[in-house]
Amino acid sequence: MGAGAALPGREPGRPGSPGPGGFRGGAQEALWRYGELIGLTSGYRDPATQAALSAEEVRRSGSVAAARRWTLPPDESRHVAGTALDIRPSEGARWLERHGARYGLYRRYDNEWWHFEYCPEGRPDRLPHPGVAAAVTCGRADGAVPMDRS
Repeated sequence: MGAGAALPGREPGRPGSPGPGGFRGGAQEALWRYGELIGLTSGYRDPATQAALSAEEVRRSGSVAAARRWTLPPDESRHVAGTALDIRPSEGARWLERHGARYGLYRRYDNEWWHFEYCPEGRPDRLPHPGVAAAVTCGRADGAVPMDRS
């Protein structure tokens, strides 16, 4: 499955739940094996919803550049692609950050503890915020594929 592929059990561009290899598998293991609850705040977003979120953040922050620190337009959002999840509570996100590699789920941004992306190729480069252009969507800019055994 390539970097642009949707989470297992999802069709790109269509709402639905990630399959057992993605969020559900991690959430089930977190609860049953570790007693940690992980909730899904947001996953797939249609382009109109993402556009509205982006426009609201531009209005709130005063500029497109400032807004891009927190939200991206639909053509750049991994939520629209069906490969991003926003997790709650913070304890669940911390668990997923430690164990998510088993499911191809990785925290992507320093400023968003809740945002994880499906990257079956391995741990992506961590970026300061969504507005920083990544050299690659998933995986690492240096081409290395880390063997993550967490």
